[in-house]
Amino acid sequence: MPSASPGSRSSWFDQESPWKDHASGRVARSFYGTAALLLILAVLFFVCVSLAALPSTAHADAAWGVRFGVSSGPDQVLFGGHVETGYVAPSLLFVPSVTLGFGDNVTVLQGNADLHYMLPLEGSALSLYSGGGFGLAFTDYHSDVIADNTSTNAGINVLFGVKAPPQNSGQFFVEARAGFIDLPDFELLAGFTFH
Repeated sequence: MPSASPGSRSSWFDQESPWKDHASGRVARSFYGTAALLLILAVLFFVCVSLAALPSTAHADAAWGVRFGVSSGPDQVLFGGHVETGYVAPSLLFVPSVTLGFGDNVTVLQGNADLHYMLPLEGSALSLYSGGGFGLAFTDYHSDVIADNTSTNAGINVLFGVKAPPQNSGQFFVEARAGFIDLPDFELLAGFTFH
């Protein structure tokens, strides 16, 4: 594997990683754009089918929101959105999301299909949740040492979060996520769900 030039900081991309498909070589950039569009369409289709399958009372609970944060492995700044489709079972929310990450010589577009199990806190206005789900990440690597490369990876997420008391316009949250298999190692996110 090519090494970084002397004196330069080795980035996450330069290290051996399951994210990089060494055998595939350079893939046309048009594939990344097409793959990103397909991911967005797949997430939207999945959300629509999920909403249609929910009881009519769950539709009233559906809400969308924005999220932002940072990740480690790769080190990135994240922006994205999510949909709370309502309760699919007692205390269980289905929350698909999409994030776009920039930094560490790589761009990552990640779609997640998560379940949040709500953990009520007696005597507190805060609410906790834990959960997990499936994730799909499209990556576009950028490096002066290695030719640009793209790949598609899948894995699972485990997460824990805290929601602030609901307001008229929505609810603020903070979430920590750990990725396994071929997803980013750790993400710390904050966001707002509009009601």
